[in-house]
Amino acid sequence: MMKPGCLFISSTNDTSFFLRNGSAGIIINPGNGEIVKAYIKSKSDAKASMSYKTTALGSKPASRADSYSSKGPSSSCPYVLKPDITVPGTSILAAWPPNLPVAQFGSQNLSSNFNFASGTSMACPHGAGVAHPDWSPVAIRSAIMTTSDVFDNTKELVKDIATDYKPASPLALGAGHVNPNKALDPGLVYDVGVQDCVNLLCAMNSTQQNISIITRYGNGSSNESRGEIIYTDSVTPIQGFNVTVIPSKLVFKEKNEKLISDKLRIEGAKIEVFG
Repeated sequence: MMKPGCLFISSTNDTSFFLRNGSAGIIINPGNGEIVKAYIKSKSDAKASMSYKTTALGSKPASRADSYSSKGPSSSCPYVLKPDITVPGTSILAAWPPNLPVAQFGSQNLSSNFNFASGTSMACPHGAGVAHPDWSPVAIRSAIMTTSDVFDNTKELVKDIATDYKPASPLALGAGHVNPNKALDPGLVYDVGVQDCVNLLCAMNSTQQNISIITRYGNGSSNESRGEIIYTDSVTPIQGFNVTVIPSKLVFKEKNEKLISDKLRIEGAKIEVFG
């Protein structure tokens, strides 16, 4: 027996709204939506079907920055890049308390041990699962950010759905999309020492009490390499800016050796953070 369904044309991949409203259907992006509408207009008996309980693998392009994802810069600290990283957080199939309905059809509540959900609560576990238990919080952050991907699985720049699928800026994507395998063996990582924290907090006009509370947990910079390894600088030119790394080469002779002489200098045009 044929059952009615809905076809939603939307720029978001978030299905939670449609599920909460008891709608059986699928969501397609505006580009494919135009194709479907043209097909409907061309056929007086246009038909379509949907398949249930199927899993589609290898979708392309992926990943993409979703429209609801929080964008930078940080209002409290605009000169530090935010967000740090992008992780999966849209339409995640996750465990769900059975006493809370996953959908409502008419007056009937439907329960399940699993549900699709989107947002920070879905993204955080993906990020936390990449963390190495033996590293400092800042080393973990560095490992995740420096090994992230800015290209999708079609080898194009990750797109931002909120800007009509234009390439995502760092204020939407952060350093990139998390790459768990690379993050486990990042090579060089950048840690933060107490003085680094003090300098930042002073720039933010923090009180002495706040600075003392925060900085007692500071750590030095470290490297997570195996055996002797040499890192040389490689800078992608940026129009209007002169970027230099001092020194141009770092040599580590053993695992967890710490070098604190690495400096990055950026000179050039004035940056307007808020445009």
